[in-house]
Amino acid sequence: MEVEFPNRTRRMLIDSGAASAIFAVNHIERYPLTQPPRRVNAATRFNRIEYRDGSRIDGDVRLGPYTLPSPQVEEVPETELIGGEVMQPQCFCRHWRMPVRSGTAKITTTKVALSPPLLIKTNDKLFQALASGWLVV
Repeated sequence: MEVEFPNRTRRMLIDSGAASAIFAVNHIERYPLTQPPRRVNAATRFNRIEYRDGSRIDGDVRLGPYTLPSPQVEEVPETELIGGEVMQPQCFCRHWRMPVRSGTAKITTTKVALSPPLLIKTNDKLFQALASGWLVV
């Protein structure tokens, strides 16, 4: 999915399993930041611990029709991604539905009303958004 940062647009992978990340990018120094990066996270690999530096973007980031003001960003050495934290109901999915169209690999975003429960369907599961996370229904 394309993500618009203040000084660049990046195509990023949606990784709902990256629970603590909001945006994971390569070369964090290329982005406008509110403060210099500092160590914020670590990932355990088979033979090492991979430390990650992070900060906040100095400006707004657009994800589809939604704007995130000064979101957190962390540096990763590999694939740039949108982490699971963005998918939490209190962040992005509280107001937007993001169905993935099978066969076309296209994602569309649709604004939703908050009165009915937000449901997201994957190939074999149905999820309901709760304030504390997702419930499999």
